[in-house]
Amino acid sequence: MKKYLYWSKRIYVCLLFLALLDAMLETGLSLILEYFLNYLLSDSFEMIHFIVFGLGSLLYIAIMIGCYFGYHSLLSWYLNGAVKKLCDDLFGSIIERSYFDFHQEGTGTYVSALMNDSQNVGNHYLAPLLALPGQVFTYLAACVISLLIDWKIALFLLGFSFLVFLVPQGFNKKLNQRNEEVQSAFVALSKTYESFLSGQGTIRAASACSYVCQKEAATSSHAYRASFRQSRLRFGVLSLSNLFTSALQIGVILVTGFVSFSRGLAMGTVLAFVQLANNLYSPLSSFASAFSSIRGMRGVNDQLLSFMQFKGDVKTLDDVPQGELIVENLSFSYEGKPVFSHLNYVFKPGKKYWISGASGSGKSTFLRLLSRSGEPYQGSIRYGAEDFKNLSCHAVAKSIYYCEQTSRVFPITLRDNIVFGTEDNEARLREVLALCGLEDFARERGLDAPLDPEINSSSGGETQRIALARALYRNPKILLLDEITSGLDEQTNSQILRAIFHLPMTVILVSHHMPKELEKHWDDHLDFDKANQ
Repeated sequence: MKKYLYWSKRIYVCLLFLALLDAMLETGLSLILEYFLNYLLSDSFEMIHFIVFGLGSLLYIAIMIGCYFGYHSLLSWYLNGAVKKLCDDLFGSIIERSYFDFHQEGTGTYVSALMNDSQNVGNHYLAPLLALPGQVFTYLAACVISLLIDWKIALFLLGFSFLVFLVPQGFNKKLNQRNEEVQSAFVALSKTYESFLSGQGTIRAASACSYVCQKEAATSSHAYRASFRQSRLRFGVLSLSNLFTSALQIGVILVTGFVSFSRGLAMGTVLAFVQLANNLYSPLSSFASAFSSIRGMRGVNDQLLSFMQFKGDVKTLDDVPQGELIVENLSFSYEGKPVFSHLNYVFKPGKKYWISGASGSGKSTFLRLLSRSGEPYQGSIRYGAEDFKNLSCHAVAKSIYYCEQTSRVFPITLRDNIVFGTEDNEARLREVLALCGLEDFARERGLDAPLDPEINSSSGGETQRIALARALYRNPKILLLDEITSGLDEQTNSQILRAIFHLPMTVILVSHHMPKELEKHWDDHLDFDKANQ
């Protein structure tokens, strides 16, 4: 996470400068108060000097407030920039994950990481670390000024402020234990809700609603009791901190008052030390809170970093000469049950292949493995002499395009949905629109008008056609199509299949239904029902 703390070194240096200036102005106010009060109580008081000094003090305070506003505004902007970069990197890494790695977590987990966890990292990890230099500067400046005014009283202040800081820290271990208890209890409660809600039909069928409600009540009671114990301890520590803070302020007044009577310490100096006591204790209190907050974010940081361990490609299929896609002794199992075993096949460049078979025979799984989905398998898949296991999923995707059955259309323009991050070529775009039967759709909706997200749930087959157009626009070396024509009418289905035969790339199509007149046009037909026998 350090890279996000220093995402702009120049601005970070400006932050440090403003933090130092803000600390000096804030602690310097105690010297002005000392001089001002001492002058008011002196025998040489003159109104003109009082007015000039008062106006000068107002100017000083205005500068101090301006510096405070500038520093905290820049700090807030810098923090937002850091969280934005974290979210951008996190989103990019999640998008780059393989099919297998991506589906290890639910989409809700990724959305939560982007919307909630990243904000928590910003508020409870990055924000305390960014504010830390300003607090250190304030503490050091207060130390220096108090030592310059009266080193004996300054030593008392430093010692007592450390005592105020250290005493509540003795409860940190207990607080961390209570935090872990609460976290564990609410994780258990979340799993209870998920389990019971997912089995709602079974619960109703068994007339076990009362029993399940009792179980939920017991689990939730444990969680909320743990939360109450945590809050009680936290407020107890806070009360103790407030007690010692008040004791520090009273102690400063008593000590400085005693010194004032015993050796004639000026009242302005007494007021200055009261002000400095706050400048000393406030940063120490913030240190304690910051360290506790930073320690509490370790788990969240580790989870986010685990999503961001995508490694850049060393080699892509673009570096490999056009070759055969070779499947050797390929086997795959799901939850211990074999899906298919010992498959051997060679897909030749530019040829067209049709795969059929009953539901559950492994057709879609086979296509995913050919797209380097990241799912564990036995055997080998090679493109020419290059084994897929030596390539990342992202490297393979640049040359092998997998158009899955559940392809999505996004709420952006039709043009952007098809071009989708590649170079915009108008002639190529018009060609794939005609090929996929989207010319009328493009005329009605427009190429550059945002599409309605509801198109994904429509029954007109637009989603499949746009997904196919997106695939064809990229002109990959190998095109994997999973039931891409299932939602189309017979005429459009036949039109697209006939067009596929004229494509220059290798095409591997999974389809339950193939028009009889087109079966003979395929270079080969793989029947998974027979392959698994």
